[in-house]
Order: sequence, then C-alpha cells, then structure tokens
Amino acid sequence: MQRGEIDQWMSHRMLPENLRARIRRYEQYKWQEKRGIQEESLISNFPKDLRRDIKRHLCWTLFTR
Repeated sequence: MQRGEIDQWMSHRMLPENLRARIRRYEQYKWQEKRGIQEESLISNFPKDLRRDIKRHLCWTLFTR
C-alpha cells in the first residue's frame, strides 16, 4: 500500500489523529528498515518488455554516475 492509499484509507475510516500518526510512524519505520521498496518484487509484476526497459534504465544510470 502506498502513502496516498494509506492516507485515503485512514480518512475513509475516520481514524483519530493519534492513531494516524502511529500508522505513519510505523510505515516510516518499515521504509527505513527495508531501505525503501523491494524493487525486484515490484519489477517482477510488470510485463516482460517493461521489466527489460526498467532494468536497462537502472543499469544505464549506474554507468553514467
């Protein structure tokens, strides 16, 4: 679930602000713990041609640094 989706869900469920803050802190903790998103699992869900183009782009950025 992405940040915007979480915020929408909390708003829809009318969660109190203190509970929202705890949820946000937990999401921040998870992000830091995992160093962001799991790229391989995200990319593996894309069609083959899109995966290829993304991987090509990511490798290209390594070469240009």
